[in-house]
Amino acid sequence: MPFWLHEGTLKRFDAEVHSVINEYLFGLENAARTCEWTNSGREFHNPWFKPIRFFIADQEGNKKTIPIKNDSDSWLHIEAEIQEMDRALTIGYAIYSENGNLLYWSYQTDGSERNWPELHKGLCALRGRIPGRLLNEGVYTIELIGGLTF
Repeated sequence: MPFWLHEGTLKRFDAEVHSVINEYLFGLENAARTCEWTNSGREFHNPWFKPIRFFIADQEGNKKTIPIKNDSDSWLHIEAEIQEMDRALTIGYAIYSENGNLLYWSYQTDGSERNWPELHKGLCALRGRIPGRLLNEGVYTIELIGGLTF
C-alpha cells in the first residue's frame, strides 16, 4: 500500500498510487482541477480574434483534470469569436517546459492549405492533438496564440 510520510507523520495512506502522488504534488484541493481557461468578459477583445475558452480534453472532448497522465492523447481545444475575417489570422498554441524553454508551437496553418480548418465569422472551434508519451512527466505551460501574420 502506498503512503506518504512528512516529517515523521503519516499524511496519506491509500490503495491508489496515483491518488497519493497527486495529493503530494498538487495538494488535495487541486487534485481534481480541470485544465481550462475561460475569458471573463472583455479580455483580449479585438475584431479579428477574441478567445472564449482554451482547455485540454480527451478525444471525445471531455475536459481532463490535472495532473494529466501522458499515456494517452490529449487534445487542446480553442474556442474564439471572430467578428472580422482576415486571411493573415493564425491561431495556435505554444508549450513551454517547467524552466520556461519553448518546446514547440503549432498553428492551424501548419499543414498544407487544403487541410486548414475553416475560420469564419462568429464562434470558431479548433483542436490540436498532443500525442501520448510526447511529453515526459513534469510541469508545462501552454500559451494560447492568436495574431495577424505580418
